[in-house]
Amino acid sequence: PGELRQRARRLELNVFNVCGADGRPIAGSYGDRERAVPVGEDPVLRRALAGETNAGVVLLAAGRLDLEGGVALRNAVAIPAVSREDSAHAGEALFLWAAVPLPGPDGTIGGVAYGGRALNLNHAIVDELRDLVFGTASYAGKPLGTTTVFLRDMRIATNVLQPDRRRAVGTVVSAEVRRSVLELGQRWNDRALVVDAWYQSAYKPLLDPDGTPVGMLYAGLLEAPYVDASRRFS
Repeated sequence: PGELRQRARRLELNVFNVCGADGRPIAGSYGDRERAVPVGEDPVLRRALAGETNAGVVLLAAGRLDLEGGVALRNAVAIPAVSREDSAHAGEALFLWAAVPLPGPDGTIGGVAYGGRALNLNHAIVDELRDLVFGTASYAGKPLGTTTVFLRDMRIATNVLQPDRRRAVGTVVSAEVRRSVLELGQRWNDRALVVDAWYQSAYKPLLDPDGTPVGMLYAGLLEAPYVDASRRFS
């Protein structure tokens, strides 16, 4: 367990665990060692048990977070409460998830080493992407370019700002975008009101290894400087 914790810190992982082929916890930061890991329901672990090293984005429900890391993990990925009617997904988390099969002496797969890094509150990822695509410029207090990772329709890592200059974590996308991207599986490219400013926006589905939509990726370019320039020269 100590070695796993050290490896997890070195790799900057929120979870690094080992379970048997039947899902029985063997080593790691499990919050409940009496419960089996649902290996058949996890698209990454399921492929690893078939002998394939696998990785992808997965959605972990609140109960799975408790199993994999207990209260410490649940608190580390908790999205701050935002006043809205639908808070059904507030206890969930998206992870960059990977698993490696562990063969036994007879060559059969006896277990899986797996883990990952949370996308919830992982602003470093979206900031790096924004800086790469748009740079760090701002206009009238708003970032010129913004990027976001959504869990379903909720912002979980973003550089979109609210009026009070805080990151707009926990806010949700419009019903139109949600239907097009999450329900119909389409890309959505158009101007959109992002919290309180208009952006030329692009959204695409974020799929797990089974092809199930678990969220969205967004990039947007602030409209205001171009509208203001057009007015000055018209």
